[in-house]
Amino acid sequence: DFYHTLPTTLLAGKVVVDVSNRSSVRRNSTESQAEYLARLLPSSSVVKSFNVLSAYSLESGGLQGSKQVFVAGDEASARDLVSGVVRGAGFTPVDLGGLSAAHTIEDIPVAVFPQWRVPFYIHLSIFTFLYLLSFAKFQICWPITWSTDGSFLWYLWHHIPMDNMNKTLAVH
Repeated sequence: DFYHTLPTTLLAGKVVVDVSNRSSVRRNSTESQAEYLARLLPSSSVVKSFNVLSAYSLESGGLQGSKQVFVAGDEASARDLVSGVVRGAGFTPVDLGGLSAAHTIEDIPVAVFPQWRVPFYIHLSIFTFLYLLSFAKFQICWPITWSTDGSFLWYLWHHIPMDNMNKTLAVH
């Protein structure tokens, strides 16, 4: 716990922007991280924002991806100040109101694609099918077909991993 090292006296009266994200998909507390930070810094104005942006988006000014940045805080003047920073960075601020909306903002990065398992397993099944198909074609059928006497050409066996993987990825 490093919170005792925070310079609370230096942050008094300042606007503190919480850009943190949860480290797990499941919320461990009923209190958002921004609300916890506000409790640690009672004389500061805590605003939750910028946690849904990647470093690339910040660097490129929102050329790709969403241009919306969510803002939540208990003080309207602090939200307006952060909204101005958001606009200055080339994004569109979306004011969600009080700091209690920080739960919603903190859920966005971990809930972008909640049903990822089904498409992943479909993709994995298709890839496995195509890999087995290319393995049968390139490693079993061709060495037998190319031989002049009907025997198996074992010297073609050495390129199994990379050759089959590349051909499967090209098809998939």
